[in-house]
Amino acid sequence: HEKYKLSPEVMAVLMPLAEIEYNQSSFYIQLAAIANRLGFYKAEKYFLDESLEERSHFLKHYEYIQGMGSEFQVPAMPRPETSAINLYELAEKALNMEEAVTEAYKAASKRMLELDPATFTHLQWFMNIQIEAVKFYMDACAKLTGLDSKSGELIAEKSIF
Repeated sequence: HEKYKLSPEVMAVLMPLAEIEYNQSSFYIQLAAIANRLGFYKAEKYFLDESLEERSHFLKHYEYIQGMGSEFQVPAMPRPETSAINLYELAEKALNMEEAVTEAYKAASKRMLELDPATFTHLQWFMNIQIEAVKFYMDACAKLTGLDSKSGELIAEKSIF
């Protein structure tokens, strides 16, 4: 029904967030591939699971938008360009990504509070996830800081992932 459709202003805030989640799915697959190449198989599995989780977040946006009778457009998926030489760099890249996504959700939530309280509530679920993700990767980076050997990283990997 037309009166329940999300406004163009709300869609302009929501669609970039859906695209972020879609792109994060690809980003975490790339981190998994790097972790595999470096021999960090627990981290590889973790990042593959993260990719699936990000895909489910994308689908949560899809279901919300479609459920409100609005039209959803699947974004193009760019190829993630990233590299790392050790487990710390992988965790740091994930932390940087999650911090940027958190900032995007903060800005969107602030705007949505003015535009549409129901959609603001939808976004709060994502904010809670983001807070936990940033905390996890901050802890991971802290545990990996100062480790300068592969054996040290392998031991830390078991306690992190």
